[in-house]
Amino acid sequence: MASRSLFVNLRRASNTCISRSFCSGALIESVDDQEIDDLKSRILRVRLPKRSVTNVLERWVHQGNHITISELRQISKELRMSQRHKHALEIVIATMTLHNYIRRHAHRDTDFVQGERDAVGGSSDEIEVEDEVEEEHHVLTDSAKPCKFLCSQPSKEYRAHNFEGVTMKLFEVNGNTFSLALFIEVTNSKELLESMQAATLEPEVAFLNASLIPDVFPLLAAAHKTLVSKSRDSLTTRTLHSELVYNYSGSKHITESLKRCGISESSTYVLAARFNATSDEIEQKTVEKLVNGKEINLEELGGRADQAQIQKHYKITSQELGISSLADAITCRIAARDAL
Repeated sequence: MASRSLFVNLRRASNTCISRSFCSGALIESVDDQEIDDLKSRILRVRLPKRSVTNVLERWVHQGNHITISELRQISKELRMSQRHKHALEIVIATMTLHNYIRRHAHRDTDFVQGERDAVGGSSDEIEVEDEVEEEHHVLTDSAKPCKFLCSQPSKEYRAHNFEGVTMKLFEVNGNTFSLALFIEVTNSKELLESMQAATLEPEVAFLNASLIPDVFPLLAAAHKTLVSKSRDSLTTRTLHSELVYNYSGSKHITESLKRCGISESSTYVLAARFNATSDEIEQKTVEKLVNGKEINLEELGGRADQAQIQKHYKITSQELGISSLADAITCRIAARDAL
């Protein structure tokens, strides 16, 4: 009887020690968590997918702290490795939003320069030279300047060339030409669609639903992604020009992307895009002759964009538009699609 009582007491004492050990361990862990209070630690502590890490970023900034590109990239990488894809996407979108804000409101930011230098292995002096070259050549306007986050290498110059008597504009994207022409009152969309589906359209052109394009900038971003995919022999669709439509959609569903962002049989407002058009094609208006409609200036894109349809397709909230623009929101989705 005495031995049984001793066994029970020892068991209780053992459980008490284990309990105290766990409690002290938890206390030490909580103290360590309090000591490590950087942005990365705060975000990694958000475990539930339903919780948003955007709120953590906002609180971090409101407390007077700074955020750097290299830091956000590292956090996004760790989140993806932990299979926390929703939170990783939020970080990518936040990164793009920061970049677009700086692109519109400042000429230069040291943290972004440092982030780009770390990403491409170049020096800050080389990046400074690129910035000076862009300023000398007057590379587009702020609303059409390419986003460097989309580039796996330092971005090339995007120039807009105007030809006398020609409304079509020609851009240079990574050493390739990219021609754009905008049309209203189009009457032969059905024939154009059938020719594209039968692969008999000559020359090959991408026809997009212009009502979903508020600015040239996101289209240039999609063009850059298309050319990068081509250089890697990794086109998702059959042709270079259908890849452009697919990339502009910001979605991974190919058929749905081509239907929504491409033209339909009843389309009357169309944007025509062609890579590497020859000088003869431009002078003879070969692309323009394919379309039965009235050609207008690209500057009218913003005023004719269907904001309600754009917000619905890209799932853009009014809160996001309060701190950004339609063009920037679309660009974020184009860039973030392949991040996961």
